[in-house]
Amino acid sequence: MLRLAETQGAFPGDWIDRLGPGGRGSTPCCSRAHGIADQGFRGAAVGKNPVDATDYGDAAHRSVRGRIRCTTSIIVLNWNGWQDTVECLESLRRLSQPDVQIIVVDNGSTDDSCDRILEWAAANRKGETLCTRHNSDQVKQQEEDGSQVLLVTAGLVVIEAGANGGYAAGNNVGIRWALVNTDCEFVWILNNDCVVEPDSLSCMVKAMSDDSHAWICGATIRSYREHDRILMTGGARLSHVTFHSTPVVLGGDERTQKLVQKRLSYIVGACMLVSRSLFEKVGLLSEHYFLFFEEPDLMERAGRDCRLAVAFDATVYHKEGSATGSVSAARHKSPLADYYSFRSRLLFVAAFYPHRLWLVWLELPVYVLSRLAVGKPANANGILRAGRDFLRLRWSTDLTRETS
Repeated sequence: MLRLAETQGAFPGDWIDRLGPGGRGSTPCCSRAHGIADQGFRGAAVGKNPVDATDYGDAAHRSVRGRIRCTTSIIVLNWNGWQDTVECLESLRRLSQPDVQIIVVDNGSTDDSCDRILEWAAANRKGETLCTRHNSDQVKQQEEDGSQVLLVTAGLVVIEAGANGGYAAGNNVGIRWALVNTDCEFVWILNNDCVVEPDSLSCMVKAMSDDSHAWICGATIRSYREHDRILMTGGARLSHVTFHSTPVVLGGDERTQKLVQKRLSYIVGACMLVSRSLFEKVGLLSEHYFLFFEEPDLMERAGRDCRLAVAFDATVYHKEGSATGSVSAARHKSPLADYYSFRSRLLFVAAFYPHRLWLVWLELPVYVLSRLAVGKPANANGILRAGRDFLRLRWSTDLTRETS
């Protein structure tokens, strides 16, 4: 999960330039990975091809195609939040589901997150180190998108994205690595401010296996601070009039896959198990938004054939709003959350429902006045700037549905 700066009234003036892969910078050379090797990891011969290399690591962890063998690749995105990330990783270590590959992507952190995560990896290493050289031939494919692989083991990969390109861009770095270097059947996108129960992934995989037509699966998401409070069951419903999302909570007799199809518009990105075949069919997450609306965008591109599933017995605890200040109450929202929320809503509607764009514009004064009413002038300013920046993009470039 991204941790965005809470600078009052400060908003990115160059956000258009940072949409898509071209906005991610490269990372200077570093020696952190070599430091991990000094702490006890065994060196490994490096293959010449990220897919076909078979001359390094434990053969038990390699498939016949040279990819890392795993059922599920788990993508955890970090931005200046190594404490949350380490807590998330500790819970993932206890998963009952075998054959998982955890991929931590640091999204341009400005603190010592990478060092801290690598220190945790050294203390909790499991399996042989496959690669610790950030400039090896094995990671050439990642260098093309500005990222550097710092560590590859049989169970954990650590990648430095190089710049904060947003939620989708950071996750795409990990998804891309998983699709190229593992033979995973599923990709689990998980916020770093989540803690999971040991059987959560196995329940989600079973739900996907029970419904061969399901492409995305969610879980029961509970409050990290109040475990008895359910935040949502899988995801949310998106209104196609206001384009606001409402969390869906199903309980008791409502816990059926039939109601999931009827009530849910999308599975929330905080915990989203995606079939590999979906990414291969429609592409990765759209990087147009930076924050918010990536999940509805994915659903629109997937089309009506994309079925959703929810593993009701899979439990994930989420520190709601801790990373972006995106809690539902207006008085608690951060300026950046309001900025990206309104701008992304405009981008989404313009791309998929352009004839209804005027409905979103009608709400702009309501948003602004509501923020002023609770003493949030920086938030009101952010919403106005979001509208202005959208218009600049609207008139200068063609809004497309392309993904990176």
